[in-house]
Amino acid sequence: MKQNATFKGWEPTWANACVGENGNPQIYEYASGYASAANLLLDQVIEKEGRSLCVDIFIYPICFNMRHAIELFLKAAAVSLEQLAKIRSSAIPAFDLTGPHDLGNIWTYVREHASQFDLRYVELLTELNRYVADVAEIDATGQVFRYPFDLDNNKHLTSVSVINVVILKERWAILERLLKNLNRLNDDLLIEYGWGGFTAKLSRLQLA
Repeated sequence: MKQNATFKGWEPTWANACVGENGNPQIYEYASGYASAANLLLDQVIEKEGRSLCVDIFIYPICFNMRHAIELFLKAAAVSLEQLAKIRSSAIPAFDLTGPHDLGNIWTYVREHASQFDLRYVELLTELNRYVADVAEIDATGQVFRYPFDLDNNKHLTSVSVINVVILKERWAILERLLKNLNRLNDDLLIEYGWGGFTAKLSRLQLA
């Protein structure tokens, strides 16, 4: 394998990040990385109170990392739902992991099909909807915080004007926690349903 001069391993060894088949990172790990990057930037900007880190500049990478993390967390959830459907022999539409990035469509897929599997999703999905809907309304396709203009040369965010990073941090902390709870619930249910303790209509919890 030809070694890339920029993306390569070297000394010190602690600085070498494992990627690809080395460590085998999945969608969830990617999502966690973008989420952590958003948190780091938010904390630094708020700590400096806009003095050395300009809020007007850092708002874009902060929101882009947040928004991309949300998309990846939801895509990870969609993959788990497909696995649950296979275990339960339920027919749900295949999720196109490499398809369009429309956050509203991805969220609709997760919300609609998760509620078919288990009642334990309902409360969590209801709470999540309040936060995901906000982000999808502002940046449905992941382009708003990535570029200043859309494909028709219209400027982004003209209807928003101001974004407060303190409020953003508070809302994002809740949203990130809920998204991780959703993926944790998916993992738990994959194990539970893998045991086979369910019927066509009832989960193991309902049968207990």
